[in-house]
Amino acid sequence: MKKILRNIILTTAVVSGSVFAADSSQQVALSDLHFATTPNGMQQIEGNGINTTNQTLKHVFVKFNLLQNNTVVGQTIAMVESLEAGQSWKVQAPYNSFSVKPDSFKVT
Repeated sequence: MKKILRNIILTTAVVSGSVFAADSSQQVALSDLHFATTPNGMQQIEGNGINTTNQTLKHVFVKFNLLQNNTVVGQTIAMVESLEAGQSWKVQAPYNSFSVKPDSFKVT
């Protein structure tokens, strides 16, 4: 199980850049990651993900460190299950903006 999770956890991303899975197989690609406000006023990190493999990925987790002045002040996670080969995914990782005021984030 750890090996599967390790293979789908993503590496460091620039706020609006692209990122690939941590291993050399590049199973998931992320793009257009940015802070956003939902219609109900919640804060989240959102962007796009795509399964770049020829197989369904059962569980994909993207963990973000929330940063303020390059110091970790919180964490959030986005998750999807059964992401089919070539299928896109709208990444959404909400966080509590009342207690955390990040100015950037990093995919961990």
